[in-house]
Amino acid sequence: MFLRHPARFVALPVVLLVTAAARCSSSNADAASAASDLPPAAAPASGPKISAAKFCPALLAKVKGYVKVPLDALEANDETNDAMHTGEDGYVSCTYGHDPDGYRVTIGMHAGDMSKYEGTTEPGFVPLAGFGDHARAYDASIRWVDVVRASTACETILTMADENLTERDWKQVGGKMCNAAFDLYQ
Repeated sequence: MFLRHPARFVALPVVLLVTAAARCSSSNADAASAASDLPPAAAPASGPKISAAKFCPALLAKVKGYVKVPLDALEANDETNDAMHTGEDGYVSCTYGHDPDGYRVTIGMHAGDMSKYEGTTEPGFVPLAGFGDHARAYDASIRWVDVVRASTACETILTMADENLTERDWKQVGGKMCNAAFDLYQ
């Protein structure tokens, strides 16, 4: 398993991050040694210039329709203010939640190489039908949905109880949130 969601991406309880990091540590070392034998990867395809300041408030209005609890905008990042994605056209990340309750919804959009969002052979991933060209869900210490359409990927991370969602199946809600993000992403 690989962890694409560093601590700055979404506020998660420390125990979730430690659990996920522990599962990743041995596979990261193997991947690093294997990657050193490969030729340098091509730069990811560029996507549209997305302003988190405009995209995230518009998406919040749609995401609120999928949850029963209050959501506030907590974080809005794009290629201009996220050090990990500086200069990456097509990147935007929006985190919504309600403090002090601690639940979160984070939706990230990425353009370029989609191979890291499509596989379901890694432990914890299951295919998710009905969304985009490829979709999968991960249900463990972190629950997230990846949906790929053409050369764009959406990730939805849900850290809230199922009873706070308008549907009991968090995977369907995550897929629908990605569909809402795709509708705004241009």
